[in-house]
Amino acid sequence: MERRPAFQKQVAALLAAMVAASCFLALGAIRVDGVAATPLDGNSYAAEASIAPAPTSTPTTTPTATPAVKATSTGTASPNPTATAIAQATGIMTMTPTTSAPPTDTATPSPTVATMPTTTATGTTVPTPTGTATPSPTDTPTPTDTPWPTYTPWPTDTPVPTVTIGPAPANDDINSATLISTFPFTSSEDTTGATVASDDPVMGPNLGVNSNTVWFSLTPGSGGTVTADTFGSSYDTIMAAFTGQRGSLKLLTGNDDANSSTRQSQVTFGVQAGTTYYIEVAQYGSPAGGQLTLNVNSSAGAIGTPTATAETTPSATSTVPAGVTPSVLSPTRMVPADASYFPQTGFRVNLDPFWDYFLKRGGVRTFGYPVSREFTLQGYEVQFFQRAIMQIMPNGTMETMNLLQSGLMPYARINGSTFPLADPNMIQIAPSPGDRDYAEKAIVFIQANVPDSWNGLQVNFLKSYMGTVRYEDAFPQGDGNPALLPLFDLEMLGLPTSKPAYDPANHNFVYQRFQRGILHYDASTGATQALLLADYLKAIMIGKGVPLDLQVQVKSSLFYMQYDPTKVNSLARPAELPNTDLTDAFEPEVTVRVLLPSAPRP
Repeated sequence: MERRPAFQKQVAALLAAMVAASCFLALGAIRVDGVAATPLDGNSYAAEASIAPAPTSTPTTTPTATPAVKATSTGTASPNPTATAIAQATGIMTMTPTTSAPPTDTATPSPTVATMPTTTATGTTVPTPTGTATPSPTDTPTPTDTPWPTYTPWPTDTPVPTVTIGPAPANDDINSATLISTFPFTSSEDTTGATVASDDPVMGPNLGVNSNTVWFSLTPGSGGTVTADTFGSSYDTIMAAFTGQRGSLKLLTGNDDANSSTRQSQVTFGVQAGTTYYIEVAQYGSPAGGQLTLNVNSSAGAIGTPTATAETTPSATSTVPAGVTPSVLSPTRMVPADASYFPQTGFRVNLDPFWDYFLKRGGVRTFGYPVSREFTLQGYEVQFFQRAIMQIMPNGTMETMNLLQSGLMPYARINGSTFPLADPNMIQIAPSPGDRDYAEKAIVFIQANVPDSWNGLQVNFLKSYMGTVRYEDAFPQGDGNPALLPLFDLEMLGLPTSKPAYDPANHNFVYQRFQRGILHYDASTGATQALLLADYLKAIMIGKGVPLDLQVQVKSSLFYMQYDPTKVNSLARPAELPNTDLTDAFEPEVTVRVLLPSAPRP
């Protein structure tokens, strides 16, 4: 692909400035779907055939305020001024542990926050040993006339933001679904206070759980069809229809936008006499809700009384199981209802490094809502979001886990959708992180292999990729370099590992696979978005809401049904996940709904 002169000049100028300041960060050994890629030369990879097993002993250490360190391949720690300088330049917080290197016998996590190659003091490229951590540079950043800006998050004179949370509607939970008693049926209600239960189901292929969910039920007296829509609502809706009981609901159909000219939804499904059906309506995108109008009509007969669901409403308070001492379980955390608490899922972004990273990489638009508390997973402090999992590395930097690697989410078929596998030919021609001009090559590679137009369809994959992190996200003070934004996008999704491909069962769906995510285009709506992969991993761990085709694939997964609050550390099989504590990991948090005085963010 011919390179664009303007782009080359921007990238060249950026690289020159960053080399002068010695502020490259090591990308390290890229992992493509769990296979470590070792540089052979400047333009190719050699993929290892073996996959490292899970770690056996990597304790989680308590962060301190010591200078940032980076683990070397031998497990010892050495100063990493480069990481510190870049972190200051981009305004991303770090948490620096006092000891330890990352696990040496686990699947390598996704590359570090920055996406530049490591260089030595003499400017030569440091090759990445196979299966080991990249040695940190030993050079000291050269002072420049314009020093890197520093960033102090949450100053003490900034009041903690507060939000007003209204009461949840009566049909906020499936157990209290509004009964549709006659046709035609129309209902209007305020959903701004609606929440999401921990076991709310996925609403359709690639639609996820979403937010502000409310429920309706009907039991027709005869067979026929039912059509429901949200036309006339004041916000962007998603809706789905189900049969079955709570905890084992069967998806019949789901819809985001009824057509290209509306953000409201419509579903049509067949019904049988005496069977109870549930309609779930949710908010798409940022948490909000609004005035919902639901219209339902049917050719079926009279409405009956719905059957009772099998399970009770999930509780946000953990109880101490028999045989487990109270000290094993942490108490339910009372959290302030500030901007970092999301009533849509009942979770809060509690740690400052997670919250800072969340804000500066696009917030809900990039990550989705938090769907867990922070907890320890295989020696790392992590937090689950709908689309990604954040983790704090031993050197204090922030990363997102490579969900597509072997041992996590290597699956190509989920909920009836089939995604492309990684293409070895594309991996072979991908740029090497050992190149001095890796950043420029990576962006050119992305532009050459991520299309906006494909097979006559306006898939907008490149536009969506390059819009992952916006300027106002990364640089809220307006003082950053916009030429860095493509590198932040690279940080979120990684390099492409497949060409676009149709879903074999539905040519309205087109997917493209990347190192850390999958982009999905829906020709029926024209929408392009990243899949909610981390939602599926959470479902696997708690053993609820796992689609049937995914259940078949995850039976042997170390993560399958591991979450068990009746066991020590809430682990069903602790030997399979060492250095892990799932205590209260997926229990929604109780908020303190009061206005807080001006104070530092807790």
